[in-house]
Amino acid sequence: MDAAINTERCDVCGALGEETDEGHHALGHSAGEASGATEATCEDDGYTGTGTCIYCSTELTGEVIDAFGHHYHDWIEPTCTTAGNSERECTNDCGAISTRTEGYAALGHDWNWARYNSSNGHVSCNRDGCSGGLAAIGDTGPAGGIIFYVVTSGFAVQGYEGASGSFEGYTAYYLEAAPADESNSQWGAHGTLIAGVTRCASKDLNGFTDWFLPSLGELNEMYKAKGQAGITTTSNLWSSSQYSNNNAWYQSFFGSTGNQSSNVKNSIFTARAIRAF
Repeated sequence: MDAAINTERCDVCGALGEETDEGHHALGHSAGEASGATEATCEDDGYTGTGTCIYCSTELTGEVIDAFGHHYHDWIEPTCTTAGNSERECTNDCGAISTRTEGYAALGHDWNWARYNSSNGHVSCNRDGCSGGLAAIGDTGPAGGIIFYVVTSGFAVQGYEGASGSFEGYTAYYLEAAPADESNSQWGAHGTLIAGVTRCASKDLNGFTDWFLPSLGELNEMYKAKGQAGITTTSNLWSSSQYSNNNAWYQSFFGSTGNQSSNVKNSIFTARAIRAF
């Protein structure tokens, strides 16, 4: 017999393989259909099962297959205007869910008011990948106040010329309320609001000096938006609208009625300065 060319030993019978031996050469044990075999899952170990080798009748002991753990889809991160996801599924389709309780809400724009476009009301956002657009009710305005009125097509602001100064009319897109009330205010008995240089018109906040006392209509827009805008005042607020020589209009921010009425001008109420831009 010719000498063996392939000298690999058969795992079944121990014989050295020869060139013509096609059935030998390190076959390895095979249990055929092993009993008790289970597949590993994300959370549970598997088992190869037990059985008898179909080649040599050796009794085979099974081996543990380690659980491979959950692997989840990536989180969808929030943008300025859209929320991310609060749940994500395991990529192994095992039904497991990973949750998060924070960090997925829409971020809101981080407005760069230094890049405000007065021709269309658009403002740039500081966040990467955001092209900006129009601010919304409740956003912080350029003067640090609270935006409570937005008109995407713009609205006309009437010019003014008087003893306290003048300005030309312009198109605005927003009304912004000062962040705090002017308490203990009278309409005009002591020249604190309308006559002369008033408390609202003389306000200087973050370098902005174009504040004024809102009209009754503007005050009503503030009242309608107070929940969305986060305006928490619960006072009677003066408007700049005169009812008669002795009375002026105010609006109540108490409760949910938004009652509008008039009172004598020397009544002690509250004022909230606003500006249009």
